[in-house]
Amino acid sequence: RGLLLVICSASVSFSKKRAPKKSAELNNPCSSFEDPDSVLSEGAALTSGGDARAAFACLQAGVTKFPEFADVWDAFGSAAESVGLVDVAVSAFQQAIDLDPEYAIALLKLGNLHAGRDGDKESQLAAIELFERVSTVRPDSAIPHNNRGLALLRLKRLQEAQQAFEEGLATAEQMGDLPGQAMVLNNLGLVHKELGRPDLAIEVFERAREHPNVEAHINLANTLIETGAYEEAEKVMRAGL
Repeated sequence: RGLLLVICSASVSFSKKRAPKKSAELNNPCSSFEDPDSVLSEGAALTSGGDARAAFACLQAGVTKFPEFADVWDAFGSAAESVGLVDVAVSAFQQAIDLDPEYAIALLKLGNLHAGRDGDKESQLAAIELFERVSTVRPDSAIPHNNRGLALLRLKRLQEAQQAFEEGLATAEQMGDLPGQAMVLNNLGLVHKELGRPDLAIEVFERAREHPNVEAHINLANTLIETGAYEEAEKVMRAGL
């Protein structure tokens, strides 16, 4: 997603004294930036440098100064999530979506936060709806299909989960996305296990680990153990190592 750049001009009056800046503003260089791109760049630099709290403070100043920019709200949501402020992150991603209803990455991130509330049925349903919206905006990506399948799997809606994973697999194959194929195949194998189809699960895990996929090795080995194929399971685990 391209970043928006706005050049802001400031008029200066010498006839009035400016109010002194608050200490928090003096300690936060992002408060003085004149465009949202500068805030985003500084927030990204602080994040990559490992200073999550400083990145959060920077982007918090950013959304205060540039509340009309969805990109800044999205980055602020990620920063909030990184410091454990999940409710703040949810609100920030929602604000980004309100500003741009087709903001795919914010939709996906918000869906993932809802999906992370494992025991909450309403959160899983909200996640499913958000992932469906992402699929509409980004039909070239297997990720929203995959994540929708996982949410359906948590709700034990297994047939729907299987369909979601199969749609994700078709998308990944169409786009030549090998890691995406491995990801979706691995999760499709889990659905087959839940449905009592160990032979199909083994077949799908085998396909997934061809790309390769470590989780598929583990799931395949566990399924082989459950079916009594201990020697084959050992070979799979060693291959995974």
